[in-house]
Amino acid sequence: MRQQAEFLAQLDETERALSILHALIHQSIVRYSHTLDNNELLQFIDECTTSFTQITVDAPEPVTIQEHCQMLLQLSFDVEDIFTSILTYFLERLCSTQETADLQVVIEQNLDKSPDRQAHVHLLLRLYVQSRRTEDGLRLAQSERER
Repeated sequence: MRQQAEFLAQLDETERALSILHALIHQSIVRYSHTLDNNELLQFIDECTTSFTQITVDAPEPVTIQEHCQMLLQLSFDVEDIFTSILTYFLERLCSTQETADLQVVIEQNLDKSPDRQAHVHLLLRLYVQSRRTEDGLRLAQSERER
């Protein structure tokens, strides 16, 4: 399926390719205990996120990935902590060219529910820097230091 998504991207079927990769990432994580062993699954998810990022970068026209980012961010709050850092790192790379105000709000609202708070704080700090919200970043860093 991952290779099929990459092939679709070569045919300029970017949206379909990204939807397939998104589904693969989501289903692989949600069905963690029913799939491959830990290392193989983590490697597979890494390959899918790398393909997703590459397809986004190589797209002939700018691609709107806000909906994918929102769904993957929500997933990062609902999964085992082993996947949270993978998803937040992926979102950090993926969202570097996107408007992230909505993602920042979701993280701020769900931070206390995070299975890996540090990963979400790191992502939020990166999004603050990217959107030039330096004061919010400093405030977050200070509050995390006091925890």
